[in-house]
Amino acid sequence: DDAAGIVVTPTSGIVTSEAGGTATFTVRLSSTPTANVTIALSSSDGSEGTLSQNSLTFTPANAFNPQTITVSGVDDTIIDGSVAYTIVTAPATSTDPVYSGRDAADVSVSNLDNDVAGIIVTPASGLVTSEAGITASFTMRLSSTPSSDVIVAISSSDTTEGTVSPSSITITTANWNQPQPVTVTGVDDTIADGNINYSIVTAAASSADPNFNGVNPSDVSVINNDNDSPGITVTPTSGLVTNEGGGIATFQIVLNTTPTSDVTIPLSSTDTTEGTVSSPNVTFTPADALIPKVVT
Repeated sequence: DDAAGIVVTPTSGIVTSEAGGTATFTVRLSSTPTANVTIALSSSDGSEGTLSQNSLTFTPANAFNPQTITVSGVDDTIIDGSVAYTIVTAPATSTDPVYSGRDAADVSVSNLDNDVAGIIVTPASGLVTSEAGITASFTMRLSSTPSSDVIVAISSSDTTEGTVSPSSITITTANWNQPQPVTVTGVDDTIADGNINYSIVTAAASSADPNFNGVNPSDVSVINNDNDSPGITVTPTSGLVTNEGGGIATFQIVLNTTPTSDVTIPLSSTDTTEGTVSSPNVTFTPADALIPKVVT
């Protein structure tokens, strides 16, 4: 009642993964051979799965002992979904004629994908620029290999506080995992406006790869530190000479920063029996705040 056979268990339904997931199956003979039986094993797709060993040898002594083979998923960087492949069992080689050439069932396997379409921005917050010329930088890269170029437009939410360079990043199939640098530069103004928050806006990606087309990476938050301090400068503040023969003297007044509304400075003489001032006040507007006004 004995029949020559090679029993493979299971022959389907096993799953590996790109995240390191493994699977196993066993092989044994159904009868005792008269000589050693060797079975070569291989993966139909070495880019998706590999084997713990490439062959099995059964002897007359261990023919009924199941031998376990481990199949390991192979990680790639391509969004390819779950990929089916096969563990191929070659025809057996043996001097036992009933086993020589006997071909066991192949094993069907599925390797689960672990790749996603993502655009990684580092860092996405905490950047600081300043009106004194301090710059900041961040990088962008992809989380997996695209099938075509991925283009991301970049802009500043407030160009009066910060500018960005370059205005777009092109990520290719060759440099997808290499961080692409972006520089943010603080813009100087003449307004005492304190430290201002703004953002570097990363637009949704444009690509012929449908996985990446439309992917919107994180915007980057930035603070631009102010370097302006409100003040009024008078030049000179001493040493002026007038005389009773009608001699005059002049001085200048100017604001240190641009105000958000008009600024009026009253002027008067401490002793009008000795000297008078040409105007009772000086008014600066946001438009002329940094232009010195002459007082006689």
